[in-house]
This record gives sequence, C-alpha cells and structure tokens, in this order.
Amino acid sequence: MIFICGIGGILPLTKDISKTTILEIAKHLLIENRIRGGDASGLASWDIEKNKIIVYKQAEEAKDFIPNLKEEYIVGPTMVHCRAKTRGDPADPENNHPMYGEKFCLIHNGIVPSMVNLPEYKYKGQCDTEVLLSYIEQFGIRDGITKIDGSAALAIMSPENKTFYLYRHTSPLFLAYYPGKAFVFSSTESSLKKVGTMLGVERLWNLFSTQMMVDFDEGQFFSIHIETHGVLTDNIKIESTTTNTGYCCVNPNKKEYGAWGMGYD
Repeated sequence: MIFICGIGGILPLTKDISKTTILEIAKHLLIENRIRGGDASGLASWDIEKNKIIVYKQAEEAKDFIPNLKEEYIVGPTMVHCRAKTRGDPADPENNHPMYGEKFCLIHNGIVPSMVNLPEYKYKGQCDTEVLLSYIEQFGIRDGITKIDGSAALAIMSPENKTFYLYRHTSPLFLAYYPGKAFVFSSTESSLKKVGTMLGVERLWNLFSTQMMVDFDEGQFFSIHIETHGVLTDNIKIESTTTNTGYCCVNPNKKEYGAWGMGYD
C-alpha cells in the first residue's frame, strides 16, 4: 500500500489541558502517522491571543523529529505532519509541511500534481501542496478547495478569521470529540482512540463515523470558529457545505452537543 503523508492535530477546549499534554498528543499523532510519510516532519501551533503561528519542520522522519520538539513550540491548537515526498526536495524546508502563506497555514495529505501554478503568485518551493495553498490564498478557502484536482485531506489555520478548517476529499481524515476537553483529528482512526487516555477521557465521539455522520460524503468541509478572543471554552461551531449533515455546536460550559441532538452528561 502506498501512503501519501499523514496529518493530525488537537484543538483544546479548555485551558486545563497543559502544554505538556498537547505536546505529548502531538508526539503520539506523529508516531501513529509515521508509516504514512518518513521524508519530513513538521508542527504548527497557534497562539490565538497573539494571533501568531509557530512552525517547526525538519527533513527527517518522526522518530528523529520528536526528540527535538520543545514545549515552547506549543502555544495553542496544534497540528502535525508526516511527509511522503511527491514533488519538491525535502532538503528545502519550503517543500515541507506545515506551509504558511500570507493568510493561511496548512497541512495536506494527498497529491494534486495537475494543478497549474498561478502566474501572479510568488512560489517559494516546488511542492504541489504549495500550488494548492496558492489557490486558497488567491481565491479564499471555499472557492480555493473547489479547484482541487487530485486528492486532499486538509487542516488549515486562519489567523485572520480565527478559524480552523478541515476538509476531506478522497484522502482519509477522522475527527473525534472528547467531551469538554478537545477535538482531535488524524489520518488514522486508531490513533484517536488512544488519545482519550492521555486526556483522561475514555468516551469520544468520532464525527466521521457512520453513527455520527449519516450520509457523510467525500468533499465534506468543516469550519471550527473560535469565538472567544483566545479562550477556548465557549461556543465552537462546526458547519458543512453540504446540506445533508446540518450544523453542530459544542458548548463545554453548558454540556451540550448541538443540532444532531447527541448530548453528554
């Protein structure tokens, strides 16, 4: 079986989750996704209050990358990437993930070799993911992803909108909700089940399972809007561009799990 990269990340819902815990989960997601790509590894962490993103990446596999990760790199919601190279030498950091443009920071699992470079965009590397990023930078997220020609599972940070986006087309992507604790996503479903122990929560909702998302289709798009000026404890919305899945909102303070009608105690 041929894999094209692995992605993962955690969006904490409470300040009770320490940087140490976030870092350990990031390391776990890197290890679980390492089989999907060993040419380069990377991490991005988003300081919501300062509206800055820290990016750290190296041309090395996860087992060599992880010992160099420091707690100071963790400043908020965090995403990780294991790269299997397609186009672009991993020795050039501009070809590795996360990729940070002027407006968005993203990680990508998939391949889009048929997408054509935009003449007005100033490219820094040769990776096809940067071409995908250029379309999102130029046309915006919703219009940009409609122009994808290939496969993609994306996680995108938008400091300008204070919004975290997830998108799936062909490539695998799983999103779990740990009540009152965090959203965690990954290219591998098994890795999400193990995170609960690290968070001290055994129960999880897998939002991409058939029990939770009936008629879930490829091409699904989610935006997680952080509406709290940096404190991840109030409402977080999840919405879809398709009409068959509806709208969901989570409020850890009120212990509600929105429009699908699935509550927790």
